[in-house]
Order: sequence, then structure tokens, then C-alpha cells
Amino acid sequence: MTMYARRSRGSNRRLRSRNVCGLVTGTALSCASAQTVLSSWLFKTRPERDMLAGIAAAIVPFSAAYVALRLVDLAIRGQIGALFAFDLFSVLTLLELALTIAATLMLASESRRRRLGDLFRAAMLFMLAGSLYRFDTYLVAFRPGAHWSYFPSVAELLITLGLVAGEIMLYIAIVKVFPILTLEKRHVAYHH
Repeated sequence: MTMYARRSRGSNRRLRSRNVCGLVTGTALSCASAQTVLSSWLFKTRPERDMLAGIAAAIVPFSAAYVALRLVDLAIRGQIGALFAFDLFSVLTLLELALTIAATLMLASESRRRRLGDLFRAAMLFMLAGSLYRFDTYLVAFRPGAHWSYFPSVAELLITLGLVAGEIMLYIAIVKVFPILTLEKRHVAYHH
């Protein structure tokens, strides 16, 4: 059995749901940080460093708890040894954990949380780790039966890309129409 328990096994379901909750919360906060940094850069406005540092400070305990829960989950299921098998599953898991730990350490320092470059890099590492977790869990390690595998079709990939493009377009429209950004930022957004 791989490091990923089958869905039919319910013994650690609650632990796994908390694990995913930590990942989703950390990823959502890092998405907000990346979006804010990018908006201030693209709209050429002064970044809100205090807010970003606060978000970054909130990410640190969630991401530390996430890594701890992942390791506890593997230990409870007796899969710590599989983590060091260096097969496809273990390499992807180690890479995801390394990205999360690197981003957490990057944000552990108050001075680094105030630097936009470090904030953006950490946010990108968190999002990459979260994406890797989703890719690894639901595409690589998902085995619903013998001799069965799944990878999205071209149509599914195009629909996903279309949804992402639509979300970006909707974000730009909302920022330009509603008072989401300050007046200074809205003025710059209208002239781009």
C-alpha cells in the first residue's frame, strides 16, 4: 500500500480532513498574499505591508501544523518508512513537504514577513506545494481499482484553463467596478 490510504479506510478520516483544512487555509492565505503583492505591483500602488505581514504571521502556525499532521498521519498508518522509499509517491510527498517547510521558514522571521519579495516567494512556494499535494493525491496516487488509472482529458484541461481565465477576468472586472481597492488604486486600475 502506498502512503496514501484508500478512501474506503475510515480509521484516520478525521485526521486527514484536518490535514487538508490546514493545507487549504495556508494556501488560501498565501493566495491572498500573492494577489495583494501582484495587485500593488501591477497597479503601481503602495503595498499594504502591515496587512501582508499579518497574513504571513497567520500562515506560519497553519503550515507548521499541516506538516506535523502529515507526519503524524503517516506514523499512525505505519507509512513513515514508505516516505523514504524514493519512489514516485515518496519523492512527490517529500518535495511537497520541503516546499511547505521552506516557505514556513521564510515567513518565520518578522523582518522577512515585511519584505515583498520574500512574501511573494513564500506565497508561491505554498501554492506550489498545495498544487503538488492535489496533483499527487488525486492524479498520481489515486488508484480506485486494479488496472485502472486516470488523467484528465484534453477537454477537461481546457475547461479548467477556461475557468481560471474566467476567474482572472472576473477579478479584474470586480476591481474596476466595485470599491475593492482604494481610490488611488482604482484610478490606476482604470488606466491600464
